[in-house]
Amino acid sequence: LIGQEHVVCQGDINMSGGGYGAENIPVLVTTAGKIRLVGAQVSAVVYAPVGSAEVVNVGQLYGAVGGNSVTISNSVLLYSQSLHGRTDLPGSELYPLTYTYD
Repeated sequence: LIGQEHVVCQGDINMSGGGYGAENIPVLVTTAGKIRLVGAQVSAVVYAPVGSAEVVNVGQLYGAVGGNSVTISNSVLLYSQSLHGRTDLPGSELYPLTYTYD
């Protein structure tokens, strides 16, 4: 899939092989189901607030993953700086975790 559209559904989202992405990093959201990505090259925010988000054998996922439970196995997740400060994302803005030491 190539494009700037978001994917939103009430059920499950399953993707295997191929890839999904766009320059503006789209969002994959399920309102009641789960998301499972297997072996795909992905640039996206993956969000399953009620269900699970599973990323398996994904060469590189550029974006972010959130869910009631999250499993990432044999995959590389790279937080994209282009997500910083975006207000159109689930849960409002995504900021990377920062730590300070006194």
